[in-house]
Amino acid sequence: MTIDRNVMNLRVGGKKQIGKVEAVQTQNVPDREGNILPKMILIVSTETNVFKVDEAWIYNKDNILKPQGLWIKLDSKGRINAISTLAKIMQHLNILKISDIVGKEVELYPKPNGFLALVACNDSQFEE
Repeated sequence: MTIDRNVMNLRVGGKKQIGKVEAVQTQNVPDREGNILPKMILIVSTETNVFKVDEAWIYNKDNILKPQGLWIKLDSKGRINAISTLAKIMQHLNILKISDIVGKEVELYPKPNGFLALVACNDSQFEE
């Protein structure tokens, strides 16, 4: 049996993927308490696939890095709540409006269940 030399030089790839946000959708879904709330879903294309992404890796209020849902939470003036996951994504990507995310290049990293989440923070865990 002969083995192609190109196959012999293959290495294991990294978990991080780079994608481009193609579209933004919203969907009303139940939260943990059963309340129906609007959630943002990003349609992200990579070199090989298109994914629906509805969570992002961020540091939560206890400074723990974990995936958080893209819930659309508004303040009393009808603007995106400044401490929400969505606001942290917008700050990380340096955008002012949700529509500005379309066309942006983003990093994706798998959650423990294998589904991809947007990377919205700087952390060495996501470096390859």
